[in-house]
Amino acid sequence: MGALRVWWRAWRHLRHRGYIYIWANLCFVIVALPIITAPAGFAGLVKLSRALQQGERADLNTYWAGLRENLGRGTLLGIATVAILFVNISNLVAYEVSTILDVGLRVVWIGAIWLWLTLMFYFWPLYYALESPSTAGALRNALLMTARHPVFTLIHFAALAALALLSSILPFLSVLLTFAVAAIVSAYAVADCLAKAG
Repeated sequence: MGALRVWWRAWRHLRHRGYIYIWANLCFVIVALPIITAPAGFAGLVKLSRALQQGERADLNTYWAGLRENLGRGTLLGIATVAILFVNISNLVAYEVSTILDVGLRVVWIGAIWLWLTLMFYFWPLYYALESPSTAGALRNALLMTARHPVFTLIHFAALAALALLSSILPFLSVLLTFAVAAIVSAYAVADCLAKAG
């Protein structure tokens, strides 16, 4: 129920500020073309979303500030993401399922992809929420959040998978809103979990 409330809040938030997110999403799509720069671009979207959710004045300069201050960190995370996806997807494609061990390995590979993407979903809002932001601290907290809220996380990923499917059918959606929506939901999800944790 909490995850659905997050999506409802995200929808209401987007309805009133759609224009800024459309422009920010367009910027993200351009920035993310080299792929490894996508996490830094997502950091910009999260920074913009957090500022707007907290009632601060924010515009495209907020997005670019978030991207610039996290370009190095985000690029390293982008390289790690590409490596993790490449290794695990290659294993899934290359190995046939013939024994129970093969099934177990496939579960591990799929689990590794899911876990990493989950950490990346929670990472930037947690990074910005830390009093002394650090990559290790945000990753640790993202792992703890995933472990403490598995159903909450699964519902978010099911909704994001549906959004990704819709975006593959309607490519203009990816260009205009998809990644901004993910950032809005990410920021709201983390804010809700932190509020409940006190």
